[in-house]
Amino acid sequence: MGVGFNRESLVAGSLFGSPANNAFLSVVDSTGTEVSQGYILAQNAPNVTLGITQADASRFAANIITLAPNSSLPGEWDYMRGCFSFPELSGSDLCGSLLLDVGINQMYLGLDHKAIPKGTSTKASDGSYYVPQNVEMMVTAGNEGSPPALSYHFFMPNFGPPPPGPPPSGAPTFGQWVPPSTTGTFFNTGITPLTLDDYMYDSQCGQVGFATQQP
Repeated sequence: MGVGFNRESLVAGSLFGSPANNAFLSVVDSTGTEVSQGYILAQNAPNVTLGITQADASRFAANIITLAPNSSLPGEWDYMRGCFSFPELSGSDLCGSLLLDVGINQMYLGLDHKAIPKGTSTKASDGSYYVPQNVEMMVTAGNEGSPPALSYHFFMPNFGPPPPGPPPSGAPTFGQWVPPSTTGTFFNTGITPLTLDDYMYDSQCGQVGFATQQP
């Protein structure tokens, strides 16, 4: 449905061009009035809220990330910034573009091969590289130099794709190393952040935010 942002031209011939084609940003109410361009995703009901009121936004105010305008598409925004690290193996954060992907349970880490910290990558029989099981990881969302809007840590539960079953709360099912994006370090957290906090995307203001889940 194209509810994310900065996702256009992912494949050759793609017809998706957000925000114009974003179903969650093109909503009108019963009177035909346009609803504010933004949405909230949450674990508990209501799971999806279209449009953002002032009261909605205030709940996320303490953990806001301001996005940079997309240089090639007016009205669009670049990915949020974030960092991941391995507390037991490396003292430096690896920072870049962060994608919260509600369609997957796993995590993808896009980093130049030479920059991968020693002890955090093992080759599997299929030729892919994964974060070893039980390696500790820390993830933060937010612009470098600012307090993180979201922070969580976990021990990688599986080496490579796990057997069928529900993913653990607060952790991806596995972490796979992939090539970096054309703009540098990139990582996809999967849906894990939504097992911890509610999430807001405000397209009009160019902001994302996290807040404690409501009962």
